[in-house]
Amino acid sequence: MELSEWIDGHGGVAHRRDLNRAGFTDYRIRRAREAGRVRNVGGGWLATSSASEAVVRAVAHGGRVACVSAAVARGLWVLTADRLHVAVAASSSAVAEPGVRLHRSLSLVPVERASTIESIIDMLEHVAVCVPFEEAIAIWESTLRAGLVAPAALAKVQWRRLASRALAKAVSMLSDSGLESMVVARLRMWGVDLRQQVRLFGHAVDVLVGERLIIQIDGWEFHSSASARARDNRHDAALRLAGYTVIRIGYAEVVHGWASIERELNMALAQGLHLASPA
Repeated sequence: MELSEWIDGHGGVAHRRDLNRAGFTDYRIRRAREAGRVRNVGGGWLATSSASEAVVRAVAHGGRVACVSAAVARGLWVLTADRLHVAVAASSSAVAEPGVRLHRSLSLVPVERASTIESIIDMLEHVAVCVPFEEAIAIWESTLRAGLVAPAALAKVQWRRLASRALAKAVSMLSDSGLESMVVARLRMWGVDLRQQVRLFGHAVDVLVGERLIIQIDGWEFHSSASARARDNRHDAALRLAGYTVIRIGYAEVVHGWASIERELNMALAQGLHLASPA
């Protein structure tokens, strides 16, 4: 097997010591570099053209893809990922280049030396203290929905940070999306009585506040088809005819226009629209 093929089969990045263990001599490694089939990215790491740039930059710093960047690499729901997060040893002397945030800490979970992305548990621990609570819980719950970890397992982890312990107690499997996780986190800070995924008239509603106020959260995929629009419209009509108030909010409103939504929800609560018998 060609050296570059072996590296491609291991994610496009490999350390020289692992190549040696796999039977590739320093001579073959040098020839592959001279032929342009692999490139040296520092610290004994070599990469092919198929390598993720995030991984290449992480190993060049002597670390692993971490935190929000690790969530992106795993295909989880992430609101913002404007820079690369890299986990390095607590004693590392690495200096972050522009656009990189270094996380210096001891790993909660042992990882192989050749690993280029931190463990799921360490990812969650870093997320807990790196982004606002509502964004963190969206990533944590996305991890649960992806089946990467079970809620019961999270509760047993010996988290080091207060934020991580709080998230482990707060997460659930009820939210359909990261957007819903964020909305629910915001509403819970108000102390209002709410339930998720309550089934009414044949379909589950995203959030039921009190007894009569329904909040439906429409993500990027909302109204992907005419039939989906028609189904949602019929369901909304049935709910309103039965005395429910339905408020639909979308991605842009949650992320960029929450102040307006907050005023609308406050007015609905002030009018008692969440009560079984509005004032």
